[in-house]
Amino acid sequence: MIFFLKNFEGIIGALLGVIVTLVLTNLLRHLGKLYIYATEIKTEFTRLDGYGCMKDCDILEAQFATFDLDVEIYNNSEVPKALRDFAFRFYCDKELLLEETPDDNRTARSNGHWLIRDGFYIYNLNPKTISRLSFHLSLGEEDTSKIKKFNKIVISCKNHKHKEIVLKKASASTQLHITEESRN
Repeated sequence: MIFFLKNFEGIIGALLGVIVTLVLTNLLRHLGKLYIYATEIKTEFTRLDGYGCMKDCDILEAQFATFDLDVEIYNNSEVPKALRDFAFRFYCDKELLLEETPDDNRTARSNGHWLIRDGFYIYNLNPKTISRLSFHLSLGEEDTSKIKKFNKIVISCKNHKHKEIVLKKASASTQLHITEESRN
């Protein structure tokens, strides 16, 4: 056995070196994080006046609510990553009041009277690039009445590993940070 190993030690060493290099290269390519920054956040609460026109108002008087959020996402890894199942969640303390899928502002089109947007379900992030995403959420009377006592909005999605990513406001600045938690 020792004689056999001595005769082929160069070949065995080269094969082990190639295998270790392939494994390490693959692991290093998949390392990296997603950095998410909110660039613009806009909320609007409206109600109908006596003439049927929309008027801005306080949330307690609101019949309709609109939320717009623009984010920039930087994929730090060497491989593409996907985000899916986007959701806006409205909470009063720890009680979930409403969960809705936002619309994609990039797909907005007009038919002359209405602005139509597609739902925001999945997005592929290219490696080493910054992507800008624009979310829009419009709530009707029923949903607006449900969220009148909200004190926190959470935006969440799932990554390519089926882990939930929850975007939370980090400070008074517009930077958001990510926490990941398993969901079964």
